[in-house]
Amino acid sequence: MKKFSILCAAVLMAVSGFAEKGALKLLSPMELQVMAVSPNGKWACGVIGDGQVNIQQALLWDMETGESMILSGADESYAFDVTDDGMVVGSYTDYEITGNGAGTLVAGWYKDGEWHRFDNTTIEGVQEIGGEVYAVSADGRVAVGYVQDGPKDSDLAPAKWVDGKLERIYEHYVAGVAYAVSDDGKYATG
Repeated sequence: MKKFSILCAAVLMAVSGFAEKGALKLLSPMELQVMAVSPNGKWACGVIGDGQVNIQQALLWDMETGESMILSGADESYAFDVTDDGMVVGSYTDYEITGNGAGTLVAGWYKDGEWHRFDNTTIEGVQEIGGEVYAVSADGRVAVGYVQDGPKDSDLAPAKWVDGKLERIYEHYVAGVAYAVSDDGKYATG
């Protein structure tokens, strides 16, 4: 109970720290991480931990008003990047993709109050199970990250989504992850 009270106090202090216009104050660095700021500086995104079992929830901050919100709708979620209009990309727990009701982290975006899954069908027609998006172009059209390309956690393949449709960065399987994309979506690194 004491840990929960301390966590609640830290979150309230952190959220109240956003009251100054444009100021982002982190008062609880162990539980709260800012992952990205939009190119226009209006939005920031990140994650907050529960302080006990390491479950993360994605957060979005409006840097102009100081308001922040947990991006609900999933048991676990991660916000890694944000567009100029406040669309967040990352991953969230999906219980439908596996077909057996088991949850897995999938590549997704959060917009208009809910999580949406990026397309997970490869050019070859293969359904990929998990994945994450780490970066998005300023206009939200191009996103990069990885898809899980096999049963082991190490079976990760770099991926690029254009307008929500999955494209591979490499034509043939190459292990790896794409971590960044240019604002215009033309170049990716990883």
